[in-house]
Amino acid sequence: MRLTIDGRNVEAAEGMTILAAAKTAGIEIPTLCYLEGISDIGACRLCVVEVEGKNELATACNTKVKEGMVVQTASQKVIDARKTVLKLLLSNHNIDCFNCEKNGDCQLQKYCNEYDIDTTPYIGSRSLLECDVPKKDAHPFLSYDPSKCIYCQRCVQTCRVATGRRAIKLRRTGKYTIIDAPFGEDWEETRCESCGNCAQACPTGALTIKRRKNYRAWEVKRVRTTCPHCATGCQYDLIVKDNKIVDVEGADGPSNHNMVCVKGRSGSFDFVDHPDRVRHPLIKNKETGEFEQATWEEALDYVAKKFTELRDTYGGDSLAGFACARSANEDIYMLQKMVRTAFHTNNTDNCARVCHAPTVAGLATTLGSGAMTNTIEDITQKSDLILLVGSNPEHAHPVLGMQIRRAVHKGTKLIVVDPRDIDLAHAADVHLKLTPGTNVAFANGMMNI
Repeated sequence: MRLTIDGRNVEAAEGMTILAAAKTAGIEIPTLCYLEGISDIGACRLCVVEVEGKNELATACNTKVKEGMVVQTASQKVIDARKTVLKLLLSNHNIDCFNCEKNGDCQLQKYCNEYDIDTTPYIGSRSLLECDVPKKDAHPFLSYDPSKCIYCQRCVQTCRVATGRRAIKLRRTGKYTIIDAPFGEDWEETRCESCGNCAQACPTGALTIKRRKNYRAWEVKRVRTTCPHCATGCQYDLIVKDNKIVDVEGADGPSNHNMVCVKGRSGSFDFVDHPDRVRHPLIKNKETGEFEQATWEEALDYVAKKFTELRDTYGGDSLAGFACARSANEDIYMLQKMVRTAFHTNNTDNCARVCHAPTVAGLATTLGSGAMTNTIEDITQKSDLILLVGSNPEHAHPVLGMQIRRAVHKGTKLIVVDPRDIDLAHAADVHLKLTPGTNVAFANGMMNI
């Protein structure tokens, strides 16, 4: 389809929104409630644009393009409307930016600066809301401050659509609609998985990871890496301040698409700067029997010398290399390469082969490779039906579990074959609750049919 945006000729696919079409042309339209693929409810009204032939302004995030459409994204009418929206949002917003964890990283602050808004003539109902909904701060990782909430519903949509957990909801107080965040004293009794994806999605300082109070956006740098916890391979950014990791933030990797679980976000990096961690190479003094600090050059030379002596004296098969399952594939590859080329042996292993030995052997025998044969996207986005046998991805690979819940929400059928009442069994179309020990009979029956 051909349309015109701000005087530019733009081509867009059928079904594309004005927001997406503008993005392909390098035209930025401000949004506060929009999250690609997750939320396009048009609640904030900041993405309004002027469409020729229409009296009212259209929300760009959910208005589809049409052939010959003429759009203005920065006309005076549009700018005036956005300024009014920002002033209305500020009327109910706690403007305490200096003390806010998101200062410098707040999208509301960014757009207010961009549109030169620093005060509002409107009187909001913030004081009443604060009275009705106090700050929820009992959760060990997450905090909710309703005085900073702009009710964009990003957190609600992220929890409902992206993670499929539905722990954050809209609630009526009788007079107001409020965000019901499960971070109070009863948080352990709620459906919250503590993943923190809601806090990452929040455009203001209303929902925050508690670690954010330790840094500000201008003090940190980001380092892209892979989460070491499980084999899902989630990409995230380490947030680094003064050469120390202070937080993590989900990135748009092929297996996680900005989602992170509680293990990756809050349990996979603190060890790096733990006070008990050995930070320097240590070599034992044979005379005193005590370990003494050495340089990396001394330690590596010493280890290489001893390995070489053992190899030359007893042969390469006297040595072996055992890889950590939480290392990246590249590190494990380098270890086995060193074992084969420097140790002159094939004695290299990994704990995944031990604990997953039957799976690896079965996959290798039947499919030629003892590894996953499809991408996660094939399973969670391109399947009509998912057959889950003896697996609990919500616990073992939580981000994959989130994507299965999302797939079910979008209409994918789910069959759970498990004697346990795992959480996904409650969302399944069919739960085959096998008698323990009858897995082989089930598999043989399926193959027979």
